[in-house]
Amino acid sequence: MAHRQNYGGVWLDIMPLGGMPKPGVDRTWYLLRSWWLHKLSMLLRRDIGHMPLHYKIVALLLYPLRGVVSPAFFWNSHMRLLKKHPFDTSLYTGYTWSFRLKRLIFPKEWNRDYVVMPFEDTTIRCPKHWHEFLTQMFGEYMRFPPEDKRNSEHEFDKGIVDLERPYKYYQNQFKQ
Repeated sequence: MAHRQNYGGVWLDIMPLGGMPKPGVDRTWYLLRSWWLHKLSMLLRRDIGHMPLHYKIVALLLYPLRGVVSPAFFWNSHMRLLKKHPFDTSLYTGYTWSFRLKRLIFPKEWNRDYVVMPFEDTTIRCPKHWHEFLTQMFGEYMRFPPEDKRNSEHEFDKGIVDLERPYKYYQNQFKQ
């Protein structure tokens, strides 16, 4: 059965870069804490009906906390943790909210300078070390993966991608 909330339009992720500890025990502990704080915040905010089973179990265990601890508590704790390693004084930077934490950590130098590159009918600023960045993130990013491996691991792969109609068109088509 289709649900209206599944049709929310095109999404754009804006991912701020933060400072990161040097490799070793400090980084491992930092990433573990960051991942858990982010997940706990998200699990307390979401409707458990659309979660995978393993998340539902954790969310149900956390359910009694909903009345005592707000999702903002975990979010604010996560933000305080991120501030412990300022970008300006760190040798590494990365995105600490993702499942793919280790491949999302880069030498800060990669993001220090930029180059201007063409993109469709305009130009955009890109990290000077864009090739190293994309290689670390995606491997052989200029080669298509085999057809059976072409997915984004997002829910919209199972749905509709239509950039010609507004998302509300589909919300109205698939009322519960």
